[in-house]
Amino acid sequence: MSLHIGGSWDPLERIKELVNNLRALSSIADGGTTNFSAIDFIRPVSILPIASYAFDHNITIQNANSYLDSIEFPEGTNTSGFNKIGQTYFPITKADLKSASRDGREEKLRFLSDQYPKLLRRNIDDQEFLDRVGNNVFYLLISEMVDNITEHSEANLAYIFSQFWPANNSCEICLLDNGIGIYQSLKNAGRSVTDDMDALEKVIRQHLSAKDEFGSQKRGTGIKNTINLLSNNELNGYFCVISGNAGYFIDNSGRNHFINLTQVSWNGTIICMGFQKPPKHVDIYEYIR
Repeated sequence: MSLHIGGSWDPLERIKELVNNLRALSSIADGGTTNFSAIDFIRPVSILPIASYAFDHNITIQNANSYLDSIEFPEGTNTSGFNKIGQTYFPITKADLKSASRDGREEKLRFLSDQYPKLLRRNIDDQEFLDRVGNNVFYLLISEMVDNITEHSEANLAYIFSQFWPANNSCEICLLDNGIGIYQSLKNAGRSVTDDMDALEKVIRQHLSAKDEFGSQKRGTGIKNTINLLSNNELNGYFCVISGNAGYFIDNSGRNHFINLTQVSWNGTIICMGFQKPPKHVDIYEYIR
């Protein structure tokens, strides 16, 4: 059994490729071995779920290239040691939550939501890109998704991996956790959901949330705001979420798909977000509600 990472820039094609690779990994027994038959071009959504799955299931991936070593594949680097990493590349970053106290867990997740956006900006050597995107875009995209991990996932591990490509002025951020997923989170909160796809559809279309406020159900705005910010002609972005055996993808071109994952299920949630250099400074308040 081998894995393949192609060279397409199309994020939807990358999602389909990821599903195929996860399906291949799920057929390997814990402690087993597989290999990369080809790696044409790595993007965060292509590699981070594979890294997490391989680490969690003790699967050895042979024939990994030197770039994968440089980004700490598959283990990732612990958040406490992140500042020791050089800035010539951006490593896979892991928050190990299972052995942390409640305060320690919150501190590690707060690092991802508060400090990681600053480190990501520092790693981008394009001042015009940074000026147009501003601080708030990075902070909103990352903190909104980390908040979901903090409040709903019950995860033992959370990962984030980002890349910036100066050749086409684009950035991609992937976050994931190994928690209970969207369906179970909503079910635990007493919401009326029947399966992974039903739960995801209600989160996307009805903004269903597991949160309560003042004794009544609160509408979810995190994913809604993220989609509004990315799927427009300023950032020319895209957003994807996978949880259980259901996925959703949207981009600024009007592509908008719910995806049934066959013969594979992700225990937790995967989020992928990408965007390009905007033509002018982005005011996030035009997109969030």
